[in-house]
Amino acid sequence: MANFYEVQKNFSFIFNNIFYQISYDDILYFEKNLNDNYTTIITKNSSYKIKKSITKLSEEFRDNSFFFKTHQSCIINLKNVKKVDFTQNIIYFINCKITLLSREKKKSLKEVLKDYSKV
Repeated sequence: MANFYEVQKNFSFIFNNIFYQISYDDILYFEKNLNDNYTTIITKNSSYKIKKSITKLSEEFRDNSFFFKTHQSCIINLKNVKKVDFTQNIIYFINCKITLLSREKKKSLKEVLKDYSKV
């Protein structure tokens, strides 16, 4: 029997003394800001800044198979990837695209997506 009360995972943080709780399903990706110590969370409808490194986020998501580090300054949510152009190194989401796919991560992303598509 299906569990209708399945707990939805959320990413929680405080920014400017405001508490936020964002569903993992809404997160497209995290991107390190080049000019400051913040990371931007890009969601389906908005964006937020947090003072946490990509490395720290990567550690937090180590046991979560939906988040994948594509670049030293980017973590994507595989659930929200619409397509990946491995020739141009472009990752497409529902309403945007990014080019933060390093050569070192390209092969492992292909493998993860291949395994993910079997689910």
